[in-house]
Amino acid sequence: MQFASRAVFALSIAALTFDIFAQAPGPSAPPPQPVAPVKPVVDDYHGIKVSDPYRYMEKLDDPAMQSWFKGQNDYTRAVLASIPGREKVLARIKELDQTVPQVFATRLPGDLYLILKQLPGENTSKLYKRHGLSGEDTLLVDPEKIQLAPAAQSRGKNTIYGYVASHDNKYLAVCIIPGGSELGGELHVFDMATGRETGDIITQSELRRGRLPGCRIPVPSSTVTSKSFRPARRSPKSGRSFVPIYMY
Repeated sequence: MQFASRAVFALSIAALTFDIFAQAPGPSAPPPQPVAPVKPVVDDYHGIKVSDPYRYMEKLDDPAMQSWFKGQNDYTRAVLASIPGREKVLARIKELDQTVPQVFATRLPGDLYLILKQLPGENTSKLYKRHGLSGEDTLLVDPEKIQLAPAAQSRGKNTIYGYVASHDNKYLAVCIIPGGSELGGELHVFDMATGRETGDIITQSELRRGRLPGCRIPVPSSTVTSKSFRPARRSPKSGRSFVPIYMY
């Protein structure tokens, strides 16, 4: 059902775009694109010289960089504004986007499903559980009602970044991030039967103190039991996920 809805949505956008572009007048030429200055910085690594022509761009608060960013933004907006029929297409996309729910399902043992769903008009996806393929959805986690650490609360709306259930389907570990930022993510544990939090939380500050070295954000792994869980992290060498020895 989900894929059929998205296919109809895509075909509608394609037909609308073709019709509008065929009727709209030709675009006007945008202004010249700002050119980034080349300022080589050469580093010597054991006798091998490596030149970086854009090292200065790392100083994001430099007034010259701020001016360049603004010029790039003005140029981009001018290019987009010159596309014939763009505003009408954009308005129609927003309209259609509010008619199709976004759904992702994970099947668990015991014919239980975890449903990550965002309905039209909602700001973020919520996590539901469902018994059986045709059962009713019961809300488990509404990220907007989860209270994160004070430092993360001003970064924007909470979003579910990842989740995993314990092997016996009793508990659910969910990573909540504020405003799409990886820097304020927290791992919260929920009782699957009631949807209530157990009070077990791993914050980003705990990660930075070295309890889970190598983790940028507390994403739960598949190693969760009814008594403990072990968050996974990614190896800096192989890129593969593995489970450290830290138990919670």
